[in-house]
Amino acid sequence: MLVAPHRRGLGPPAPAAPGLPDVPRERCPFCPGRESETEATLAQAPAEGPWAVRVVDNRYPLATPTSALTGTSALRGAHELVVETRAHDLDLPDFTVAHTAMWLGVLAARLEVLAARPGIATVMAFRIRGRRAGSSQPHAHSQLVALDRVPSSIAQRDARARAHLEQTGRALLDDTLRDELADGRRIVRDAGGMVTHCPYASQHPHELRLVPRARVSTLSALTPAALDGLAAALVDATRRLRAAGAGSDYNVLVHEPPVASRGAPWTGMYVELAPRTTTQAGLELASGATVLTLAPEDAARSLRAVAP
Repeated sequence: MLVAPHRRGLGPPAPAAPGLPDVPRERCPFCPGRESETEATLAQAPAEGPWAVRVVDNRYPLATPTSALTGTSALRGAHELVVETRAHDLDLPDFTVAHTAMWLGVLAARLEVLAARPGIATVMAFRIRGRRAGSSQPHAHSQLVALDRVPSSIAQRDARARAHLEQTGRALLDDTLRDELADGRRIVRDAGGMVTHCPYASQHPHELRLVPRARVSTLSALTPAALDGLAAALVDATRRLRAAGAGSDYNVLVHEPPVASRGAPWTGMYVELAPRTTTQAGLELASGATVLTLAPEDAARSLRAVAP
């Protein structure tokens, strides 16, 4: 559990109304010309001239480099914010593939910078869109977090992948993708070296997973062509979610292994899109189980049917 009282009031109440926070353009700290209202620029793309994507330290960090936030067990690391575009009103479905690839390249580069720091055990990249997903600002942005330890779910995912390789001689992500392609019912798109599908055990209605056909361990290990393919798949997926009425509130999660497992033969990077159209209720909270009201096969069918 992360206890961060300094972030009180930033997130939405639960359950929140769908849609974006009401912060007008003239008060948005992420818009061009208001750079002095954020922390200093850590990186930008392009490297020279006006920025198109900009990275700054998060003003309300969940982890800090040298000091604990609360108590002796608080996380240490880094927490950065990535302003994805100069345009106040655009979202991922509105981006060009080229701009999306630029943003992904910035994420990949910063993840490498953070992973190389002494004592860092895990790096994560994620995107928040909409109040139900945790947005406190409407301007498109994503976040990077580096931690001095490996959270339990990431450790469990890594351990299961390693055990699968030891038992079968094959990578778990390869086997999962092979089974999905053979079944076909949950496949939404297969193009540009990226497969988009609704996972067999989805946790959210219209949940999507974007998996490279050529498995890599980290986002930075994608070839330029594969990065373009991921960019095209992300734009396509978010446009399909928008067309299906599930794209107002969602999270994008870049799943990578712990730093110590990077490059290991059992590891694989993939991207998850989690629409936030439902909330947890009694059974979910009591048991830890997920109640899914839309079968992944039906979700995939509906997403294939819409025009991205």
